[in-house]
This record gives sequence, C-alpha cells and structure tokens, in this order.
Amino acid sequence: KEDTTAATNGSSSESKISEQLSRSKYIPLKDLGFPSSLSLLVENMLQSGWGQILRPDDSMTSLKDAIDDLYLLLNDPDRFLFDSVAEQGGSLNIRPGKLYGREKETALITDAFYRVSTSGESEILLVDGFSGCGKSKLIQSVIGQVNFAGGYVIQGKFDEIAQHCSQIGVLTNALNKLCILICEKNEPTVVNDIVIDLMLVFGAHLYTLARLLPNVAMLSQQLNLFDQNEALNLSNVPYILLLFLRVVSNKSRPVMLYLDDLQWADPVTLDVINCILSDIKGNNCVFVVGSHRNHQIECQNHPLHMFIDRLEECQVQPTKIHLHGLEAADLNTLISDALGLFPRMSRLLSNIIQRKTEGNPFYVLEFLKSLVERNLLQYSLRERRWVWDAEKIELEQISENISELLTRKISSIPEERQRALHIVSCFGTSIGSDVVHAMSEVAEYSSLGRELEYAYSDGFMERDSPSGGYKFAHDKLREAAYGQMKEEDRNMLHYDIGVALLNRAEGLESDNMLFLCVDQLNRGQAMISTPEEVLEAVEMNHSAASQALATCDFTAALKYAKTALKLVGEENQFADYKSILFVMANAAYSCGLYEEASTAIDAILQEEASLDEKFKFDVYDLKITMLVSRQEGKSAYITCLEVLRKLGDDAASPFLHDANDADFQRRLEQVSGQLKEVTETDLMAMNDMTNPAHLRLIHFYNQAAVISYFVQPKMIKRITCRLVELTLEHGVSKYTALSLVRYAMTLPSMASTSTVQ
Repeated sequence: KEDTTAATNGSSSESKISEQLSRSKYIPLKDLGFPSSLSLLVENMLQSGWGQILRPDDSMTSLKDAIDDLYLLLNDPDRFLFDSVAEQGGSLNIRPGKLYGREKETALITDAFYRVSTSGESEILLVDGFSGCGKSKLIQSVIGQVNFAGGYVIQGKFDEIAQHCSQIGVLTNALNKLCILICEKNEPTVVNDIVIDLMLVFGAHLYTLARLLPNVAMLSQQLNLFDQNEALNLSNVPYILLLFLRVVSNKSRPVMLYLDDLQWADPVTLDVINCILSDIKGNNCVFVVGSHRNHQIECQNHPLHMFIDRLEECQVQPTKIHLHGLEAADLNTLISDALGLFPRMSRLLSNIIQRKTEGNPFYVLEFLKSLVERNLLQYSLRERRWVWDAEKIELEQISENISELLTRKISSIPEERQRALHIVSCFGTSIGSDVVHAMSEVAEYSSLGRELEYAYSDGFMERDSPSGGYKFAHDKLREAAYGQMKEEDRNMLHYDIGVALLNRAEGLESDNMLFLCVDQLNRGQAMISTPEEVLEAVEMNHSAASQALATCDFTAALKYAKTALKLVGEENQFADYKSILFVMANAAYSCGLYEEASTAIDAILQEEASLDEKFKFDVYDLKITMLVSRQEGKSAYITCLEVLRKLGDDAASPFLHDANDADFQRRLEQVSGQLKEVTETDLMAMNDMTNPAHLRLIHFYNQAAVISYFVQPKMIKRITCRLVELTLEHGVSKYTALSLVRYAMTLPSMASTSTVQ
C-alpha cells in the first residue's frame, strides 16, 4: 500500500471503506512478478472485509474458501499457481483423461468386475445415456484396473454406417485380438497349456475356430488349420465362440469385453452374446460391458430390449447404469480445471453453462470452445487469467443436440479439411491407414492424409491405434460432418469413394477392402445408371455376400445378396442370378429366416433342368438340412430319396423301398460275401473315392441313413448295406468308417447267426 488515510470517525462501515478506497492505492502482486493466482488470492482476502455492498461476487465468503484455494495451489501448481495458460497462447487446459462426477458409477463397474474375477461367473453391465454424457470415458477409466488385475480387455464398436463391421464381425474381431493378448500377457508354458486345452476341446473341429479367429495360429503352429476350401458348419458359431472362451478365460484371467453403441447391434450378434452369458456350465469368465444411447431404443421391439429380456429369462441379471448430466459442483470443477481458475471464481460461468447444456460433458466442452472462438471467453494478458461477458453468454443459444454448434465449427475450417472430414464420415467413425493410403494415391483425394493430420491437430480427429488410422474425437462430430452434406452430395461422395477404392483394391492387405468398396457403392446406389455399372455392382455384391458367408457374417451376407438381387431386377438376366439366390438362402437360413430361405430354394429349383449338376445337388443338400433343422424329418427323408433317384442310382431300388425282401436278402448276402474276402490290410489299401458323382451319391445315402433312424428306422439296415456296397465298388470316403460301424451294429437284425459270425 502506497498511501493510507484514516477514515472519518462517525461514518458507516461502508462509507469508511468507500472513502478508504478513494484515497488508497494498492499495487497487485502480479504487477510485482508474482503469479496472477496468488495475487488474486490475496486481493480476494482483502476484499472479504469490504462488506456485502462493495464485495465482488467471486470474493471469499469464509475461511474455507481460502483453504480450498491454497489446497489447489499446493497440489496442482501447474494449473493453478503458475501462469501456464499464457505460455500456451491462451488455450483451454482440458484434461482428456479426467473423469468428473462419476465416482459412484466407477465403483459399480469395478465392483462388478471384482465379482466376476472372484466368482468365475460371467456378468453383463449396461451403461446408457444421451450422446456426449461420457459413457465411453467412464468405461475406459476402469480398463487400467482390469489390466492391472491380470484380465484381458478387448473392445468392439458397432457403427450405424460402417456396415462391413457392424454385425457379428465386431464380436469375432474383438475375440481375434484376444489371441494376441494371450500371447503377450502369458509365459510360453501357459500358452502351451491353452493350446493343449483347445485341441482337446475342439478336436477335429479346430479348423472352424481357426476360420472364425485366424489369430489362434499365433498361439501355436499346431493351430494353423485354416483351409479356405474346407466346408464350414454355419450353424454352430455361438457354440464355437463359447467353447473358446471356456478355455481361455478363468478367474485369474477374466475377459472384459467392451461393446460400444449396442443400439446398432443386430439380433444375431446379440444372440451370440446371450449364449456366452447364459452358459449353463458356467465355465467361462467374461465381463461384458455395453454402452448404448437410451433415446435410440425407445421402441419396445428394439433388438436390445429383447436381448435384455432374454438375459433375464436365463437368470442373467444385468447391472444397469444410467448417466445423467453432471451435477453443478462437478461441472464447475471441470470448468475450473479448464480455465485454471479457483472454483469459486468460475461458478457464475458454470451456472450459465449448466442451464444451457444440462451438464452434458461433451456439450459443455464444445460450448466452451465456441465461446473462445467468438471471443466471449478470452484470456486477458493484462489480468493473466480468463475473463468473460456473462450477459452476452447468457443470451447465447445452444441447440439441444449441439449439431448446429459443431456444424458451425466444421464450417470454419478450410474446405479441403472439411472434405476430408466428409470422406471419413462416409466410412463411419474411423478410417484405416490402408484406406487413407489407397485413396491418397487417387489424384482427387491426394491431400486426404495431410488434411486428416491437420484435423487431428485441430482436435476433430484422434489416432485410431487398432487400424493405424484416424477416428472422430466424438460420434457427434461424425454426425455433424455427415449431416453437413446434402443427400445428393452424400450419394455422389459414397459412389466416388467406392469407385476409387475399387480401382485401388488390388494389392491392398485389408481383409475388409471388398466390404468397404461395396458398402460405399451401395450407399451411392442412386448414382448407378449405366448397364455396365449395374453389372459391376451386382458382381461386387455377389462377391461380398459370398465372402461374408465364408467368414460367418450371415447378416451382412444376407444384406449383400438382397442388394444384388434388387439391382438385377425382375428380368433376372444376370448369369449368376441363381448363385446369388443360393447365397441368400444360406445366409437367411443361418439367420433363422426359414421362409426367406425356402422361397429362394424353391425359386432355384423351378429351373432345375438348367442347373449345373454340382450346384443342383448343393441346393438339394441345403434344402434337406433346412427340413431337418425344422424337425420335418419325413419331408427331409422323401427329399433324400428323390435326390437319389435323380442321381440315377439304378441299383438302389431294393434299398429304397420296404418291399421285395428276397431281392434285398440276396444283395445282403452278396455284400457279406464280399466283406469276408476283405482283410484289414485290403481295407487300408483301398483307393479313395474320387468320382464326384459317386461322392454325391454316398453323401446323400449317408443323409438318408441319419434321417431314417428317426422317421423310418426299419430302412436304416437297407441304406447301410448300400453304403457298404458303394464303398466296396468305388473306394473309401469320409463316410466309410461310419458306414462300416453302422453295418456292424445293424447286422444282427438282418442276417443269420453264421453271417454275423
């Protein structure tokens, strides 16, 4: 203090202070080189004695305020003591990993994981809330604890727009990454034990696991059984994944499976998750954590509602967490941290923002950034702290879904950068590095990589570690970027991207490149006009459907097949039209859509005369499989007999009808006589059956044998005898061993004692 004059004796305290202020001059400590926060603390302590009329709104009201301020200065000096904001050019100091006001919810998640890891029983926890409320950040905050406890953390994200990975592939991709974690987090001896268990559990069906999860080959070369030509049983995917989790998860190594945006998951994928969680043997140890937007599943028929109902029917009670906006105190802490101001000083601003954003954390931060961009919130070099105009901010309007604010933010950046964001939004929430590289080699998109790097620096994008590419900093940014384009512009961009990827697809390593191309072309389908373009789109969808079927993504396969058929139109002039129908029938059957599958099968068989032999009997094979699965055994058996007649087996008559026992007995004696002459050495030296016609014949006889056991038991001995006869005539096949065992079992009922001996 430079000058002090005593106040007049008889005046009121306020007038004394007023008179003192008019005659006194204080030098702020910041002008003497002290940190502005320390200067402000001392100034506010002095102001606390000025009385209610003169005391500023943000001055101290109690000793506790001073204690709280001193605590922040001591424990977080970089943020509250030193003038670091000035050094950063006056930018907001946002803590990306900091979680505000979610202590109770975090405890619920950690408690649930503790129950799983100690009991060994799987659980599911569901987090719901509006977009931007911090669902993902809440779940990400506990991942470190799971890793520390020795668990495996795998993640997947369902995407409204990225159809190539929005179904069962999200789940299988996550479990495929689990194989890598098993190798990284365990000693070789532990990995070897897991390999042995996998071989014991899966046996001859280990190739099916290798088809679904190629990374199992990383555990051991013994598991490198993937064979593209090997037929895949499409009906047991849930069971295969369940067996895998039984082997690799336990109380000491629980698996945390985090699935984001469950509102976009399809019923097939949800059924697989239900199968894992409701394992009646309870041998897997999986903690499933899912997040979803509650306002997007309001319909009671939504698949997620039905999934939750089925869980409860199976005695699996999900733990549910609903996230609201932040409470006023927590929101003020967030803003205080961002501004580097004492909480009591940011309270007025946070109250305004609370009313406008309802405490939604993402909205709060975006609103803060917009205030800075429009100089309604700015860093004062003179005061060395953030200042704002509360009245003007109070008048600011904010959209309920903040899309206008984000759209305005995107519109403020250069057009080339906007276009880069538009391109990424066409793929969903992320884009892989291989796609960025492929598109950058096309002249029209040569600046994509550079502009995405700038977008990363601007905070629009983040690094996507799994793909090595980029992802939007928040789903709302993607929605704003995608919504910024008119529908016609979106269609054109989708189509152009599809064509660009199609031209660059050769030589790319991404397994999903075909799906990426086709998804983009399909979304830009309105731009397809010429017959040549239609033909190319049909062929691409056909290929995508076949590949999706081979990788067990049945929902995607059905979607691609239907799109191809729609493009073909009613004329059905496309050469592979029936092949597309067959893929659709397979996919529909695997999805449980029996009527659709039956309709497709019937449509193919209406033109049976023009069908290739192999293709025709593949169609019949699927038809029989479908009839059996629907417990229509008699129809399946009749169809088998019909197929055997079509195969032209003239010698089959005594074996297919319960008549003419004398003929059958004579043939039986002939077979028995032939077998007497065959030694074990002769049997082992037999040639393999290689003729496709003979292989088809024995395949359908085996089908008939299995079905007859349930619907025509007295016919099984006749069919078994014919199977043995075919083996003796044409060589051994994969059905030979079973046929001989079956023959031995049925022989006592159809031959004399001497023949049996």
